[in-house]
Amino acid sequence: MTEDNPIEPTLDSVVTHLRYIRSDLKNINNQLKTDYVKKAEFTPVKNLVFGFSGLLLTGVVITVGKLIFDHLK
Repeated sequence: MTEDNPIEPTLDSVVTHLRYIRSDLKNINNQLKTDYVKKAEFTPVKNLVFGFSGLLLTGVVITVGKLIFDHLK
């Protein structure tokens, strides 16, 4: 035991910590499988949102253009 590191790692403590890490990784993997949306599931939603946004933006640009051209006449 040194003064800089009061806890000297032993094989038992390392094995114990590795078990905790393994358990934490299993929990994280389970959470990722259940709580998060996969890319394949998200792609259709993203395409719909981009499509509707494009339509909205096109409508706004056409309306502003029409107002400008009507004002110039």
